[in-house]
Amino acid sequence: MKFFICLILAVLFSSSALADPLQWANGAWGIDVGNIPEGLSADEIDTYRNCKSTPVLITVDRDTMRYTAVHTGENNFISASPVLNATDTYLSLRYDDEDRVMENGNLHKWHMVFVSPDKFYWVLGEEPTKEAREGIIAIARIRCQTLVG
Repeated sequence: MKFFICLILAVLFSSSALADPLQWANGAWGIDVGNIPEGLSADEIDTYRNCKSTPVLITVDRDTMRYTAVHTGENNFISASPVLNATDTYLSLRYDDEDRVMENGNLHKWHMVFVSPDKFYWVLGEEPTKEAREGIIAIARIRCQTLVG
């Protein structure tokens, strides 16, 4: 599984297609229950942060470069952050009031790394590259599809 994710990230970083993660991030997001790591239950994972009833609603304000996420499955808990960096494949964030530290002693820095406009992974570290990251959350986040009638 880790090899597959690393391969996806390697291909992603070599891509030169036009991309706009600042726009892609906006929307309702859920956990990809078709991509659950061994040892975890899809049913348990799907009880919160799922597209059907508890999506995470993410907005990125391009003018202020602020990221906001409303966790509907967690009593509408709001996490917010400045966008520290935006590339054609990822956004870098450090949450407001962050107090967790990485191995190097710096505060946690998260990267929202897109493998497509509708799918991303969270990567922890100074940068999302193999040499500078501390970890990858192996459960993909997918854009929730809405039915238009």
